[in-house]
Amino acid sequence: KAAFLRLVPKNLVLGIGCRRGTPKDAIETAVRETLEEHHLDMRGVSGVASIDLKKDEAGLIETAASLGVPFSTYSSEQLAKVQGDFTESGFVRQVTGVGNVCERSALCCAETGGRLIVKKQVHTGVTVAVAEKTGGV
Repeated sequence: KAAFLRLVPKNLVLGIGCRRGTPKDAIETAVRETLEEHHLDMRGVSGVASIDLKKDEAGLIETAASLGVPFSTYSSEQLAKVQGDFTESGFVRQVTGVGNVCERSALCCAETGGRLIVKKQVHTGVTVAVAEKTGGV
């Protein structure tokens, strides 16, 4: 029997937006479906990110904890500075001050040189984007 060794770099950052009060199960389902659909390994996730309005959002905090990764949040000013072509939402802009939370927060957390590899995926009450850290991983 052949044995396989699969190395999974921890270089993926999840940017997540959600409605207030979205439970962990709904967020985790959205994350799992997004990663599976794009053939990405859950074990490669190194962080979860969102806007600072969500810093006390239990579902997001619990999701990051169950993945064993840090949960980072950024202000609308920080997110607005992120360069790129984002999937904008007028409603999200009205509520948060920026037109996209998940893509911008994923890139913010991935830091310089990070790139968006999965654009905004919309699930019931949850949006997920994935950025890949490049360089010193």
